[in-house]
Amino acid sequence: MIRPARLAAAAVLSSAVVLGAVAPAAAAPADSPRKVHVTKTSKPAKPVKSVKVSKEARRLAAEQTKVAREISRKDAFLGRVLGSDSLATLDSADTIGANIVADRALLDSYRAPVASATTLSEVRTVAADVSAVRPEVYRILIGGLVAADEAAATVAANEAVLADLAAQADAKELEGFDVTDVRAVLDAAVVANIDAGTAADAVRLLAEGVTATSPRGDLKALHAALETAADALEVVAEQVLVAEEALLAAPVSEPVVEPAPEPVVEPAPVEETPTDEAPVEEAPAEPTV
Repeated sequence: MIRPARLAAAAVLSSAVVLGAVAPAAAAPADSPRKVHVTKTSKPAKPVKSVKVSKEARRLAAEQTKVAREISRKDAFLGRVLGSDSLATLDSADTIGANIVADRALLDSYRAPVASATTLSEVRTVAADVSAVRPEVYRILIGGLVAADEAAATVAANEAVLADLAAQADAKELEGFDVTDVRAVLDAAVVANIDAGTAADAVRLLAEGVTATSPRGDLKALHAALETAADALEVVAEQVLVAEEALLAAPVSEPVVEPAPEPVVEPAPVEETPTDEAPVEEAPAEPTV
């Protein structure tokens, strides 16, 4: 009787063990996270430390960038002047254009030394050369050449006006008028007009030799030549007005008549009165021994 009882107890015990092991698993919720075991393979790589740049290197790079930008700015300025309409209309456009091309080539030659510089002293040396290139000179230059061309055109127009006034003075003189003062005024105007033309030619010659690296004295000489031309043209204009007024003021109805020459009175001929005089007898010749 003991064996069946042991078997029953064993069956009860085994069923209890099975129910105890299964129940918790069945009672667990379906969406509960499951623990994932991660196996450590290697440590994460450390970030690479940035290389520190010295203060001198940063200053060098900043100066190089500054000079490079200045080169590009001046080169772009020269390019705009080269393609401008104001330059194309000048008589000296070819010569001035060639000078601009040469200045742009000079600026371009500074790029490599700036990029390869290793010290601030080297960069500043190139910067001084770049600073000596003054592209704004061409704006002043073109303005001066435009004024010179206008002065030359005025000189040509004055020549025609003065020739016409001289012809009018000749006509007045043939009519008997005294045009001495008019001729003196016209002579002064002709001299001033020649001076203006000479000054305009000087401006052209000076301008064709000026570049972006020319000394400031060249621009002063050009300005002085322009002032000379302007002053001379002003004199011509004044003298032309004086001559025109003098010609108009001479009345045609009252010519200056030169006094007639006085008649030459010839003396009356003197008649000789004959006189009765005794003839003079000649002495006889002495005989010759």
